[in-house]
Amino acid sequence: MIDAILTNTLLPRISKEILVRLGEGRPVTRVSVSAPGDDFEYTFGKPSSSNFYVIGGVGLYNLRGRNSTTPGNIAGGTDSTFTLSANKFGWNAGFGVRAQLTGYTLFIESRYHAVSNGHIVDASGSSKAIYFIPIDIGITL
Repeated sequence: MIDAILTNTLLPRISKEILVRLGEGRPVTRVSVSAPGDDFEYTFGKPSSSNFYVIGGVGLYNLRGRNSTTPGNIAGGTDSTFTLSANKFGWNAGFGVRAQLTGYTLFIESRYHAVSNGHIVDASGSSKAIYFIPIDIGITL
């Protein structure tokens, strides 16, 4: 498993970034890899007041849905409520920028998330993936 992570995740992404930088005439002076939570984070370049980074990983997404209906849309009918919950495998990849300020670090990042078979399309049970792209802004102390 560790070999698969290195061969299929870490090394291709780092290699691509190094080749892009060399092609642009920007030497690579440092590559840092960290693993905050369940994701890998890559920082290219020497430490400075701000850094660009690439982030990605895999995870288990807990999806929950709730639906409330009145059968036949009849006024005064008995309401029906059901809740569904499922754990689905997914992955994410994105980028961010980090700015070192006095006493804390500000970051802005965005990731593309894909959750396998995350949404039931019809009563037959067919499903499709769910995709979303949140933008996170925060600080670390």
